[in-house]
Amino acid sequence: MSYDIIRRLLDAPPSRGMTLARKKESSGPSTGFTAVLRHARYVLRENVVTAFAFALFALIVLAALVTAYRFRKEPWLAMVVGAMASLTTATYLHPSDICLFVASGWILWHERESRMWRTFIVGLWIVSLPFLRILGAGLPLNRWILLELAFLVALCADSWLRGRAMSLRPEPLTATADIGKRLPA
Repeated sequence: MSYDIIRRLLDAPPSRGMTLARKKESSGPSTGFTAVLRHARYVLRENVVTAFAFALFALIVLAALVTAYRFRKEPWLAMVVGAMASLTTATYLHPSDICLFVASGWILWHERESRMWRTFIVGLWIVSLPFLRILGAGLPLNRWILLELAFLVALCADSWLRGRAMSLRPEPLTATADIGKRLPA
């Protein structure tokens, strides 16, 4: 009995909407990269906010890539740039993401000893204290993006102001050794 109902539904003539959908499909299904471009064009044309968000995302990713390239002689700073870019482009932040923010500040504390950087980092750490949030004076989690953007912008500015691929403290990875002698393992 139920098979009869299913057969009637399948054999029924299509509705007007179904006919239009089939005509669109018959023009050639798009596959691969063409489908991605067609979908992206549709999404970006239909919603201005989505287009703005995508442009901002692309700007953050491009700025992070260029800054990391400029910090290529200082890999710790390149990692901090990547961490800040990943935090700023994340669609959802969990409170445990603060650990990544604090670790990035700690790395920067050891890489940049200037008083200006130390003051900036201490200010970010004070604002990020969970005790302030408990007291109602701290930033809510949905405003952390402002701190992360400030951190990322400061790193980008530092990479452009310091010069191309320079390190303040060029130190060798190993102590100096006599090349002609064999050393114990």
